[in-house]
Amino acid sequence: MIASVHAVTGAALGALTGNPAAAFVTGLVSHGVLDAVPHTDYQTTGPGVVDGLAGLLFLTWLALAQPGGGLAWAAFWGGLGGMLPDVEVAVAHLFFQGRMRHLYPSHTGLTPHRQVAPPLGIWTQAITFAVALALLIIRLA
Repeated sequence: MIASVHAVTGAALGALTGNPAAAFVTGLVSHGVLDAVPHTDYQTTGPGVVDGLAGLLFLTWLALAQPGGGLAWAAFWGGLGGMLPDVEVAVAHLFFQGRMRHLYPSHTGLTPHRQVAPPLGIWTQAITFAVALALLIIRLA
């Protein structure tokens, strides 16, 4: 999945935990679960970097501007945990032409990372994003 989907899903799950540490771990685990869902990843680095920065901006806004105190911060840490594994992918593409040993299980092949061609892979991400965003809004309301 793309970074913004990982961010919003991790944030929704993090808000459900209500605890920043549990939220971060839940976000990390959710990354692998989402990578197992058939999806389409970016084919070039630029859009992925922009998407990652947009995800970070959203999480920062969520933590600083939203009411809910602890829940908003749990959402922030959950989203950050959800996005963190893709930092190794970005570093590999930006600095090592994609040739860098990965650590996260769905990036090494230890667990599934299912790819599917557009438009199906885009739809799975759009639906996942919409459901996660709805859960996050409900939880923070």
